[in-house]
Amino acid sequence: REERLGVITFAVDILERYLPLVKDRITPNANTYGSVLMTIANVMEDTPSRKDMAETVFYKACGDGLISGFFMKQLSQVLSLEEINELVGQDVEVTGGDKAGGDYFEVSC
Repeated sequence: REERLGVITFAVDILERYLPLVKDRITPNANTYGSVLMTIANVMEDTPSRKDMAETVFYKACGDGLISGFFMKQLSQVLSLEEINELVGQDVEVTGGDKAGGDYFEVSC
């Protein structure tokens, strides 16, 4: 269990701390953030820290304007639709998004 949490903490740490340091050489996209959410969904138990990490990833992706169908699909694997609507500030319908890429969503952060 601790090993799983370490993997997730490392992934989120990269997004928060290290990605800004190399942003001129490495540019994250919606798939980057969606993949972190996928890892959170697959590795972490349903706990408050899982929700907190998903929200952290959401705000980072949203701040970068990188909310895609794939990202939203992965977010729906971690958070309930009610929690997503609260984060986004509007009612959303999460459909499709099984493939990387796709449409981007305009959401308020």
